[in-house]
Amino acid sequence: MPLIKSKRLPSGLMLKRYHLPHTELGAAAVTQEVPLCTLPADACVVSVTVDLITDFTDAGSINSVTLEVGSAAADDPNSFFTALQVLSGPPANRRYEQRGAWQSGDGLAVKCLATANANLGNGSATDLDAGTAEIDIIYYVAQ
Repeated sequence: MPLIKSKRLPSGLMLKRYHLPHTELGAAAVTQEVPLCTLPADACVVSVTVDLITDFTDAGSINSVTLEVGSAAADDPNSFFTALQVLSGPPANRRYEQRGAWQSGDGLAVKCLATANANLGNGSATDLDAGTAEIDIIYYVAQ
């Protein structure tokens, strides 16, 4: 998944933005972890936002796909953003945000977990027909 923006925001906040097209979700399984980033030491996540740019769709056997954002190290897939239904769920061009002040510790790996009711693909290609989300992580580094 490409990082499309990383910049300093006002008041010392940092933004990392990731582009998640449906083509990234092709695991031969009902779940797939997509690594997003590793936060620096003493980072505190302020908010995580999922922008549903294009509806996720499938004309086959997949009728449910959720996205969560959380910690890979703590094996907590929804510690920053709880499951959002992105297939036949909320309309596109919508922004979903969850706020908090989560202490990440030293070098916390952040991931997106996609979960479906059927295999997402065959391991190299996706069964999904369309869909795009952008994930923003806003954080600061404690001094």
